[in-house]
Amino acid sequence: MTVCVDFDRVLHRYEKSIGQGYDVAIDDPIPGAREMMLMLFAQGYRVVVHTSRALTPAGRQAVKTWLDDWSFPYHTIHAKPLATAYIDDLAISFRARRWGRWRRRWLSKRIRGFSRWK
Repeated sequence: MTVCVDFDRVLHRYEKSIGQGYDVAIDDPIPGAREMMLMLFAQGYRVVVHTSRALTPAGRQAVKTWLDDWSFPYHTIHAKPLATAYIDDLAISFRARRWGRWRRRWLSKRIRGFSRWK
């Protein structure tokens, strides 16, 4: 099973680099984000980082460099189109400032509870 994780404001804090271009990823991680990614890996998920930054080669490289520099596990990086909002039947909204232990457990339960409708 595959889990797609957004980059900005889910993994990457995205405060100092706002408006500096796709190729600038200079913020710290969201607290607990690396541990959340490690948890997904440990549970056997294929983890895809998806971001509109990957629409350009320089942006994709910036994300890859940031993930590698901060030792984040991931399988691949995919581009997502720019949009005002994303509406998806399998979405889990993240609006917190950190990935605490309880939030990681909650996420794990939410993902296991998803099933593709028939």
